[in-house]
Amino acid sequence: MRKVIWLMIMVVLILTGAFDVTYGSSDQRLKVTNEMIYQKLVEIERRVGEIEKRQAIFEERFKQIDKRFEDMNKRFEELREDMNKRFEDMNKRFEDMNKRLDSMVSLMNRIVIGLFGLVAAFGALLIWDRRSTIKSASQEIEKWGSA
Repeated sequence: MRKVIWLMIMVVLILTGAFDVTYGSSDQRLKVTNEMIYQKLVEIERRVGEIEKRQAIFEERFKQIDKRFEDMNKRFEELREDMNKRFEDMNKRFEDMNKRLDSMVSLMNRIVIGLFGLVAAFGALLIWDRRSTIKSASQEIEKWGSA
Protein backbone atom coordinates (compact mmCIF):
# COMPACT_ATOMS: atom_id res chain seq x y z
CA MET A 1 0.00 0.00 0.00
CA ARG A 2 2.86 2.34 0.75
CA LYS A 3 4.25 1.73 -2.73
CA VAL A 4 0.98 2.73 -4.35
CA ILE A 5 0.76 5.95 -2.34
CA TRP A 6 4.41 6.77 -3.08
CA LEU A 7 3.81 6.15 -6.81
CA MET A 8 0.73 8.42 -6.82
CA ILE A 9 2.68 11.23 -5.16
CA MET A 10 5.44 10.93 -7.80
CA VAL A 11 2.92 11.01 -10.66
CA VAL A 12 1.27 14.15 -9.24
CA LEU A 13 4.64 15.88 -8.82
CA ILE A 14 5.74 15.00 -12.35
CA LEU A 15 2.47 16.16 -13.88
CA THR A 16 2.48 19.47 -12.01
CA GLY A 17 6.03 20.22 -13.10
CA ALA A 18 7.59 20.23 -9.66
CA PHE A 19 10.78 18.74 -11.08
CA ASP A 20 11.05 21.34 -13.87
CA VAL A 21 14.50 22.85 -13.66
CA THR A 22 14.85 25.89 -15.88
CA TYR A 23 17.54 28.47 -16.07
CA GLY A 24 16.60 31.97 -16.99
CA SER A 25 13.28 33.26 -18.09
CA SER A 26 10.68 31.40 -20.13
CA ASP A 27 11.66 33.37 -23.28
CA GLN A 28 15.22 32.09 -23.10
CA ARG A 29 13.98 28.57 -22.57
CA LEU A 30 11.84 28.81 -25.72
CA LYS A 31 14.74 30.32 -27.65
CA VAL A 32 17.04 27.46 -26.66
CA THR A 33 14.37 24.97 -27.54
CA ASN A 34 13.80 26.60 -30.93
CA GLU A 35 17.55 26.57 -31.63
CA MET A 36 17.71 22.95 -30.63
CA ILE A 37 14.79 22.12 -32.90
CA TYR A 38 16.40 24.09 -35.73
CA GLN A 39 19.72 22.26 -35.23
CA LYS A 40 17.94 18.91 -35.20
CA LEU A 41 16.04 19.85 -38.37
CA VAL A 42 19.27 20.90 -40.08
CA GLU A 43 20.90 17.65 -39.02
CA ILE A 44 17.88 15.67 -40.26
CA GLU A 45 17.98 17.51 -43.60
CA ARG A 46 21.71 16.81 -43.89
CA ARG A 47 21.13 13.14 -43.17
CA VAL A 48 18.23 12.98 -45.62
CA GLY A 49 20.51 14.58 -48.23
CA GLU A 50 23.18 11.95 -47.54
CA ILE A 51 20.57 9.20 -47.74
CA GLU A 52 19.32 10.58 -51.06
CA LYS A 53 22.90 10.66 -52.38
CA ARG A 54 23.40 7.08 -51.28
CA GLN A 55 20.09 6.12 -52.83
CA ALA A 56 21.14 7.79 -56.10
CA ILE A 57 24.43 5.86 -55.98
CA PHE A 58 22.55 2.62 -55.34
CA GLU A 59 20.11 3.37 -58.15
CA GLU A 60 23.03 3.99 -60.51
CA ARG A 61 24.63 0.74 -59.41
CA PHE A 62 21.34 -1.10 -59.92
CA LYS A 63 21.06 0.43 -63.39
CA GLN A 64 24.57 -0.77 -64.16
CA ILE A 65 23.72 -4.23 -62.83
CA ASP A 66 20.52 -4.27 -64.90
CA LYS A 67 22.54 -3.28 -67.96
CA ARG A 68 25.01 -6.08 -67.26
CA PHE A 69 22.15 -8.57 -66.97
CA GLU A 70 20.66 -7.31 -70.22
CA ASP A 71 24.06 -7.66 -71.90
CA MET A 72 24.40 -11.16 -70.50
CA ASN A 73 20.91 -12.03 -71.76
CA LYS A 74 21.85 -10.71 -75.21
CA ARG A 75 25.02 -12.83 -75.16
CA PHE A 76 23.04 -15.89 -74.13
CA GLU A 77 20.53 -15.25 -76.92
CA GLU A 78 23.36 -14.89 -79.43
CA LEU A 79 24.97 -18.07 -78.13
CA ARG A 80 21.65 -19.89 -78.32
CA GLU A 81 21.09 -18.71 -81.89
CA ASP A 82 24.63 -19.69 -82.84
CA MET A 83 24.22 -23.11 -81.23
CA ASN A 84 20.87 -23.63 -82.98
CA LYS A 85 22.47 -22.71 -86.30
CA ARG A 86 25.31 -25.14 -85.68
CA PHE A 87 22.88 -27.90 -84.74
CA GLU A 88 20.90 -27.22 -87.89
CA ASP A 89 24.11 -27.42 -89.91
CA MET A 90 25.01 -30.68 -88.19
CA ASN A 91 21.53 -32.07 -88.89
CA LYS A 92 21.92 -31.10 -92.55
CA ARG A 93 25.30 -32.84 -92.66
CA PHE A 94 23.82 -35.96 -91.10
CA GLU A 95 20.98 -35.93 -93.61
CA ASP A 96 23.50 -35.60 -96.45
CA MET A 97 25.53 -38.47 -95.00
CA ASN A 98 22.38 -40.58 -94.71
CA LYS A 99 21.60 -39.89 -98.36
CA ARG A 100 25.14 -40.89 -99.34
CA LEU A 101 24.94 -44.04 -97.24
CA ASP A 102 21.57 -44.90 -98.77
CA SER A 103 22.99 -44.48 -102.28
CA MET A 104 26.06 -46.56 -101.33
CA VAL A 105 23.88 -49.30 -99.85
CA SER A 106 21.76 -49.25 -103.01
CA LEU A 107 24.93 -49.55 -105.14
CA MET A 108 26.23 -52.40 -102.96
CA ASN A 109 22.88 -54.19 -103.32
CA ARG A 110 23.08 -53.84 -107.09
CA ILE A 111 26.66 -55.15 -107.14
CA VAL A 112 25.75 -58.14 -104.95
CA ILE A 113 22.70 -58.91 -107.09
CA GLY A 114 24.88 -58.63 -110.22
CA LEU A 115 27.48 -60.99 -108.72
CA PHE A 116 24.79 -63.52 -107.77
CA GLY A 117 23.45 -63.22 -111.30
CA LEU A 118 26.92 -63.88 -112.73
CA VAL A 119 27.43 -66.88 -110.42
CA ALA A 120 24.00 -68.23 -111.39
CA ALA A 121 24.77 -67.73 -115.10
CA PHE A 122 28.18 -69.40 -114.69
CA GLY A 123 26.53 -72.30 -112.82
CA ALA A 124 23.94 -72.68 -115.55
CA LEU A 125 26.72 -72.60 -118.18
CA LEU A 126 28.64 -75.29 -116.28
CA ILE A 127 25.57 -77.49 -116.02
CA TRP A 128 24.73 -77.01 -119.70
CA ASP A 129 28.35 -77.68 -120.72
CA ARG A 130 28.56 -80.86 -118.61
CA ARG A 131 25.23 -82.14 -119.94
CA SER A 132 26.19 -81.50 -123.51
CA THR A 133 29.62 -83.07 -122.92
CA ILE A 134 28.08 -86.11 -121.21
CA LYS A 135 25.46 -86.39 -123.95
CA SER A 136 28.02 -86.33 -126.74
CA ALA A 137 30.26 -88.74 -124.82
CA SER A 138 27.37 -91.15 -124.28
CA GLN A 139 26.50 -90.97 -127.99
CA GLU A 140 30.10 -91.81 -128.90
CA ILE A 141 30.12 -94.71 -126.48
CA GLU A 142 26.92 -95.99 -128.02
CA LYS A 143 28.47 -95.69 -131.45
CA TRP A 144 31.47 -97.73 -130.40
CA GLY A 145 29.39 -100.15 -128.51
CA SER A 146 27.12 -100.85 -131.48
CA ALA A 147 29.90 -101.09 -133.95
